[in-house]
Amino acid sequence: MKPERAYTILGLSPGGSTPEDILKAYRRRAMECHPDRAPSLAESDDYTRRFLEVRDAYESLKKAGFPVPPAEEVVKEPSQVRSYERRFGKREDEKEFDVPLREKLGYGPGPTVEQWFFWGILVPACAIGMYLSLRWLAAVVRGDAALP
Repeated sequence: MKPERAYTILGLSPGGSTPEDILKAYRRRAMECHPDRAPSLAESDDYTRRFLEVRDAYESLKKAGFPVPPAEEVVKEPSQVRSYERRFGKREDEKEFDVPLREKLGYGPGPTVEQWFFWGILVPACAIGMYLSLRWLAAVVRGDAALP
């Protein structure tokens, strides 16, 4: 797609558009013609076609080399980034940090002390107690053991 056509689809003039203007126009146009906003199922295909056209226009401008603003300039404090860093413990002085595989898969940071105690001591103890109680009850029914 030619840059002139891409600017026309986004509703901008090719001359004095900054990367921030292009990004805002892309988001505005994407929201206007998103398929979920179609008033009826009959118009859904038309909305989808226009949405894909807007997406392709933005991508072609990006590939043509207009400077895309860094993420921190687009959104000053994204809450998703803050919560992700808080959850995985990234410190400000770190550039890269390793995340364990179980956390990447969504299983959380791992078992706590309380979980180890519950699953490692209490549950097995209850299971053993239940087994011994049923064994004693079977012995009483058979007549091998006396009642207390």
